[in-house]
Amino acid sequence: MLKNILILSSKDAGKNIINILKKKNKTLNFKIINSKDELDQFDAGFMAQTRLVSFLSAVIVSKNTIDSLGYGAINFHPGPPSYPGWAASNFAVYEGVKSFGVTAHYMNEQVDRGEIIAIDLFAVKENIDVNELVDKALHSLISLIHRLSIQLVTEDAITPLQIPWGTRSTTKKMFNSYCQLEEDISKEEFLRRVKAFGGFATSTLQLHSENRVYVVDQSAGILPDKAYKTLHGVRFVET
Repeated sequence: MLKNILILSSKDAGKNIINILKKKNKTLNFKIINSKDELDQFDAGFMAQTRLVSFLSAVIVSKNTIDSLGYGAINFHPGPPSYPGWAASNFAVYEGVKSFGVTAHYMNEQVDRGEIIAIDLFAVKENIDVNELVDKALHSLISLIHRLSIQLVTEDAITPLQIPWGTRSTTKKMFNSYCQLEEDISKEEFLRRVKAFGGFATSTLQLHSENRVYVVDQSAGILPDKAYKTLHGVRFVET
């Protein structure tokens, strides 16, 4: 019998999800966790009566843990099936997509490769920035939680859709490589990188010049003990 729902997420997001799911089934025990250590504390009996819902979590759940769950593990991925992996919104902005979305899928031993159970797609306006796309994806994920809420709190398994994942999975290593800027980078490519991989994390953009490493300078003034570089109109400061 399904008795427990584990929400693998931040505290605030987890509380929001619990509020949504409790409206459909108040009899279940809901618990928010946000680390592998917390996940490992439950015994086999508890896990046999449990479904896991992962929402915007970077925790990689092991195959043994997934197999121990009597009612499976479902992940809500902030990207469409064509963008499995890390930082989907950033890569989508870089590649100038005209549509985007989010995906709910069963979890298995491969990240963002389990059977897909639901998607929510939306149009993307021209020149959208990363912050806006991330925000739209978040709202889309919440919409997907609402749509699947009854199924998430009942014992029946959710029937997978015949929708494949994209063949490329973006990674943190790929993300970091796009944040490494050489001084001879073209203006067009530089602006694409700033637009896609800057945004709320401009400090991740690094300029390599004369054996020095610079990051985007977000301060108002110039300090006498710091070295600065300007590239295509953007000022960088030495780390």
